[in-house]
Amino acid sequence: MCQRWWPGEGAQFLPPGAENPSYATAFSKIFRTKSKDVVDECMLLFGCSSVLTVVSKRKAKFLDDYLQSYNILCRLFAHVADKEKRNCNAALEL
Repeated sequence: MCQRWWPGEGAQFLPPGAENPSYATAFSKIFRTKSKDVVDECMLLFGCSSVLTVVSKRKAKFLDDYLQSYNILCRLFAHVADKEKRNCNAALEL
């Protein structure tokens, strides 16, 4: 029988835009702190972006290249790519 994990009432999920917990855990161990503010400041000073931010930036760059392509299929779905790019840029501004 296959066991499946089902979140209980106490399960916590990261909201969209939250920092990657593995980075935060690593920084909290390195600097021996449990303060989220200290961890966030250290990550900012060391230039460590969250995984969600990095993925959003790469997606935005890909969509820029996609929109500039002269390929017929790219032109066909340009409106979808443009919508995705606007969503991606909105997520980066949060």
